[in-house]
Amino acid sequence: KALCLLRGIFSFSIVWYKNEIGDPIYKYNPVDIMKQTKQWHNTERDKIRINPKDLAPIIEGSINIAETPPLRDVPTSFKSVSAAVLFMLFTGVRPGEITKIRRSYICHKTRAVVFPARNKTNEEDTLKNGKEFHLVLNDAAYCQLLYSMKHSVGDYVFPGVQQEKVSESNVRDFLGRISKRINKHLPRKIMRASFMSIAEHAGVGAYHIKVLCNHDSAGQSVDVTDGYKMAYLSEIRTAAIKIENEILI
Repeated sequence: KALCLLRGIFSFSIVWYKNEIGDPIYKYNPVDIMKQTKQWHNTERDKIRINPKDLAPIIEGSINIAETPPLRDVPTSFKSVSAAVLFMLFTGVRPGEITKIRRSYICHKTRAVVFPARNKTNEEDTLKNGKEFHLVLNDAAYCQLLYSMKHSVGDYVFPGVQQEKVSESNVRDFLGRISKRINKHLPRKIMRASFMSIAEHAGVGAYHIKVLCNHDSAGQSVDVTDGYKMAYLSEIRTAAIKIENEILI
């Protein structure tokens, strides 16, 4: 984000600021130079992952919090957020993608979530790259959708309290409650990182992991509604099930 802001400032300055003869004072955008020389890719991603021995306590904690009634008779989003957190763990979706899932996106026949391509009417509920993506689900992930929809109303699968969709702060606070139970810090992105790590440990191929996580837009290579690709869909489903089994061991 900082580099995007810096690029915008210099792009504006190159056009706006001129010397006495009308030439730009700033001739080059340093961010473009950094991009060409690949200097901004040196920062390593956070290596935090869920320890395999902590998977069971995290799953159990999520379920227990959701099923424990509040001390007073007030509405909570625990059931919805619990399902959202477990859905992230069993699918590897990005935290920001959870809030975009509408009931209409779910293809029950193939047990998949179909994120549509972006247009003027759905900009807020599409993926970052704006492309259609078919997220193939294992049984555990599919059950989280059913559970959340059973305990909610509205267009979105994971709603908040008096909100049509769950917020990032809801997820963060819920993970904080689990963190206290297991005495481990759980940032929102840990679910996606752990999903990839577990997939590798389960022997899922790198390409299938990319497809499942829609990494580098690899997810665009599968279409659950295309009958000609059913054999390929079976491969992706098998990979998703292998990851599910590895989590539940």
